[in-house]
Amino acid sequence: MSIPPTSNLSSGYSSDCSSDSEPSYTYARTTTFLTTHMEHDNCPLAEVKIPTKVKDCPMLSSGHINSEIFYNWGIACKLAWYHVDLARIDGLSLDAYLLELAKLVLPRNWAVKVRNQILSSTQGTKCFMNWKIELENLNAILTTTSPIHALDKSTVLKAHLEANMNTDLLFSIEEEELLCTSTDFTEWAQEVSDRDDRLHGEHIRTQHLIDQSQNVRSVKHAEKKDLLSCLSDDNSVKTSSNHSGSSNATDKKYLPKLTDSEKKLLNEHEGCACCRTFYAGHRSDTCPMKKSNTWPDAFSYTSLTKAMAKAAVPHLTAGATQMATSYSNDDTDLYVATPHVSAPFSLPHMCAVFDMTGPSISDFPISVTSLLDIGCPSIVISLSLIDKLGLRCCPLPTSEDNLSSLTQHPLCCSEYVKIILTSGKGAWKSRAVKAKVNIGLPVPLILGMPFLSAEHIVIDINAHMAIDKRNGYDIVNPVIHPARVWKPEYVVPPPTPKKIHTPPHPLPSPSPSRTPHLLPDALITLL
Repeated sequence: MSIPPTSNLSSGYSSDCSSDSEPSYTYARTTTFLTTHMEHDNCPLAEVKIPTKVKDCPMLSSGHINSEIFYNWGIACKLAWYHVDLARIDGLSLDAYLLELAKLVLPRNWAVKVRNQILSSTQGTKCFMNWKIELENLNAILTTTSPIHALDKSTVLKAHLEANMNTDLLFSIEEEELLCTSTDFTEWAQEVSDRDDRLHGEHIRTQHLIDQSQNVRSVKHAEKKDLLSCLSDDNSVKTSSNHSGSSNATDKKYLPKLTDSEKKLLNEHEGCACCRTFYAGHRSDTCPMKKSNTWPDAFSYTSLTKAMAKAAVPHLTAGATQMATSYSNDDTDLYVATPHVSAPFSLPHMCAVFDMTGPSISDFPISVTSLLDIGCPSIVISLSLIDKLGLRCCPLPTSEDNLSSLTQHPLCCSEYVKIILTSGKGAWKSRAVKAKVNIGLPVPLILGMPFLSAEHIVIDINAHMAIDKRNGYDIVNPVIHPARVWKPEYVVPPPTPKKIHTPPHPLPSPSPSRTPHLLPDALITLL
């Protein structure tokens, strides 16, 4: 049995290729394997390509076949594996021969890879029918060459197509069920393909409307003129109207928007953005022109400049002039007196007094003045206070030794302790916090951001308060509850003496009445 000639496949191979991934071929140019390039009846001769490896199959290109080419093709088909078992191979059927040839030339586990390729495939943006035909072609390869790995079209392949179609198509089928009620795979696939084509058409129409809307918006945006073009056009219109001696009442000019430099000038010179006046004495929210719905004249308006701001500076009185001379700025000759500012040069530190105790304290807790520092990233305690309290130190991780002073000198910390603070004689108590130990700390305790964050402390510099948001307790100004007034000691009263019971004296009964006229008539009758 010989391999039938294969046409139109020669373009995919090269005569000088020798890699393992692609088969390499040599052309028959000896006396026996001679390729004839003569033309016969205006038709090019076929060409025999002999592989250099035994596993690769020979190839016969399209063209005219003469006797010599036919001989070369027959020799090329008789490969080594064919000659070894010639009688058995000749007795095989075509299907058995193809199976044995596939075992010889195809790579190992090729069927598993093709099956995995089918099962891992998704529709994505492909057309459903094209995707379905692609999977059917791969499954047909398995059906003819490796049937045990092939997928059943009506069950497994259909289930794979249903589970891996794109989201829009799957949602459409769930919302509107298919009309096909039969189990035929072809009818089901055709209806799903029609639904996919309909959704694709709707997407195209929607995208067309979006593109059309964007084009209209871009054209309108291109037609808009910038501020300089509008100003130049308005100036030319105004000049032409003045020369003609008549003005068009319907033409209306609007104020140009404030630029960033103009906004900066108004902010620096206490100006108003509505009336666009420097040192106006009010802001845009309280501008009189805003309340009366009037605006500066657009035709006479000019852009704000720094020279206009300097010219609008109010004149200073003699006292103010002396103040300005005393606190003049060397960088500029412009000074705006603000006598209403009463901010002090400095303020005292925010400190809070807490009660602390430790193993060395056998009596009442001691009072410790702590500095509240919103800029300190840690809680720092002095070594002298630790020795006084007798607290146990623990080794500090190396990465936490990261403190430094304002002069960039490092503050070495190698240990830490756990502390609990109380205030107001126990009215407020903190949770256990970790404090870094520093030798030579100028204050006993610095409560930084970790303490303020953990205890929900809000600092009000103006009111000189530090409030716990959870209960409203002020740790800087603690409320000292008055001392409890104890009741006097209870004294047991003496026993009550027993009472002497005396029999009561009988009262003398009155003598019988001797006045018969006072008795009832019935009693007198009985008597």
